[in-house]
Amino acid sequence: MVLLQGEAVLEVDGRQHVLKRGDYLFLAAGLVHTVLSASDGALWLAVHLHPKGGEA
Repeated sequence: MVLLQGEAVLEVDGRQHVLKRGDYLFLAAGLVHTVLSASDGALWLAVHLHPKGGEA
């Protein structure tokens, strides 16, 4: 996912990540993550990838 606008704090696998506009994280399937905070107007882009022949 990439943060296109605003700021956010995510917890990923027990570690906090402070994100600002343009920052990105790769979150593998099944990885525990939580959005702890997001600024007003925060805009995200998430791309979900599926292996060929996998479930959609």
